[in-house]
Amino acid sequence: MEAAYYKEYAAIQREHWWYQARAEILEAILGRHLRHDRQRLILDIGCGPGGMRPMLSQFGRLVSTDFTFEALQFCTAQKLDYLVAADGMRLPFSNGRFDAAVAFDVIEHLSDDGLGVRELFRVLKPQGWLFVTVPAFQFLWGRQDLVSHHFRRYNAAGLSTVLRAAGFDIEQISYFNTFLFPPVAAIRLTYRWLGLNRARAGKEMKSDFSVPHHGWRNELPRKIFAAEKPFLLRGNLPFGVSLLCIACRPQ
Repeated sequence: MEAAYYKEYAAIQREHWWYQARAEILEAILGRHLRHDRQRLILDIGCGPGGMRPMLSQFGRLVSTDFTFEALQFCTAQKLDYLVAADGMRLPFSNGRFDAAVAFDVIEHLSDDGLGVRELFRVLKPQGWLFVTVPAFQFLWGRQDLVSHHFRRYNAAGLSTVLRAAGFDIEQISYFNTFLFPPVAAIRLTYRWLGLNRARAGKEMKSDFSVPHHGWRNELPRKIFAAEKPFLLRGNLPFGVSLLCIACRPQ
């Protein structure tokens, strides 16, 4: 991808309601499991333009990886450190190196998700925490998945199977982005029915995030999505656009 894309992507991560609300929810989830400890070493796999680093850095020292040189080049230009070029299916770290790891909307990009999860298991210390988010439900497959080069979407059973097969114990697995599920599902299914998920000759397929969101059009869905936070801190939600999983490498 062009370096200019990461500048745009970084702005989306700062401003778009989906990223804002997701970061707020994930900060609360991590805070429930991780004390603020500057000695903790956290692996941030698939960091992109580094938009999650300010939130994640309060929980420990970050080592961030990405597969693309352009993403890491952008992060370097932002004066971010501890960056490593790495394939998520072949992590260049020793066994038991990290206290915790995050894979936020990453493993759906791996051709072999089982191998990627086994690598995360390998580099975590015993009793190390893993925090994962992925897109949910294959029937919601649409242009965003194509633009983002996803291999798959997940249900709770499928994600649980991949993680348990690697050796993880699952602490919590829940759908989220639940309150906005009906309109998102309606739009995705309508696009499929109208054939709008296919690229047309001479036209570039646009990301869902390319739609401008300003003012109340951004703030209202942000508040609706973020309102799920107390529910996720107490238990699980039965369906949603995304999946959240908290897992632990056993002793």
